[in-house]
Amino acid sequence: MSEETAPVGDAVTIPMPADAPAEMTVSDAARLLSQARRRQEQPAESAPEATAEPESAVEADAAPEEGTTVEDTEAEPEIPAIDPPRSWSKDAHERWSKLDRETQEYLAARDSEDQRAIKRALNEAADERKAVKAEREAAEQEKKTYQAKLPSLMQALQDVSDREFPDIKSIADYERFAMEAHRLSAEDPFKALQIGNYLKAFDAHQQKLVAVHAELQKAEGEKRSATQAELDAYKNEHDKLLLEFAPELAEPKKKAEVMDRAVKALVDDLGFKRSELDEFASNPVAAKLLFHSAFQKLVYGHLKFSDLKAAPAKAIPKPVPPVTRPGTSKGGNPSHTLQIQTLNTQLSNASGKEALMLAAKLTALKRAAAR
Repeated sequence: MSEETAPVGDAVTIPMPADAPAEMTVSDAARLLSQARRRQEQPAESAPEATAEPESAVEADAAPEEGTTVEDTEAEPEIPAIDPPRSWSKDAHERWSKLDRETQEYLAARDSEDQRAIKRALNEAADERKAVKAEREAAEQEKKTYQAKLPSLMQALQDVSDREFPDIKSIADYERFAMEAHRLSAEDPFKALQIGNYLKAFDAHQQKLVAVHAELQKAEGEKRSATQAELDAYKNEHDKLLLEFAPELAEPKKKAEVMDRAVKALVDDLGFKRSELDEFASNPVAAKLLFHSAFQKLVYGHLKFSDLKAAPAKAIPKPVPPVTRPGTSKGGNPSHTLQIQTLNTQLSNASGKEALMLAAKLTALKRAAAR
């Protein structure tokens, strides 16, 4: 049998102990080799034992032992209650608490959707109102701007009429030109055509004048109506304040009578002219002074004072003493009573000779009071 050498990669080196003899038998070498191999294999075998404890610890943390109770484990969080819809009444809240959670969730979701839809509709309506208001304000401003230009436009059209149609000032002038055109239609058709075109231009210009004049009259009428409405509201407001001061004026007949007397007093007593009062009433700014509650109170106070001066003087009745029956006590004299009280007070604080004098005086005063 030929010798075979082991590959280098398969060679195993085992360190020999320090007390190994230099010369040994085959049996001694085999024993030492077996001991060395056991020492090398022993750490590898003990490694699984070392890692077994952490694994068991992880398993212990992952799953509770069979003897673990519910109190030892972490309690699950409670599910929050669902509030009833805001639109529900207090009586309906009791019924809400009796519903199962699935029904509560469904009704709460539907109510939330309804509230969002209502809010969205309200917002859209508010936006539409704002848009309409903005359009109305813009149209009103444009109308005011147009109405403000009407007087100057009317004046400009009048200037054009005076400059381009100076020969037509009345209907008679217009008819005279029309008759002249008719007369020249046979003799001088060209001249008649010129007059006809002149009259047509005048008619077109007059239509513009009439239209602008109508718009101007309409604008002035609307302005007067708005001013009158504002003045009426102002007057009603101050009439209410006057009624708080003089409630008797709530009667129509009494109010009409006081108004007539007030106008008469303003003219006769306070020096106003009737024409001035009429002018004030026609002027919206001055009329606010006449209708102001403070001014009306002053005039009404003047009327009341005049009534007091005109009333006849009343005699002041003299006091009559009460009638007493014979034999009844007439009562003490008030002056005697006061003196007796004073002497009693002085006597309580006096002594000696002074006390005797006060007592004698008090006795005499009591006898005089009893008579």
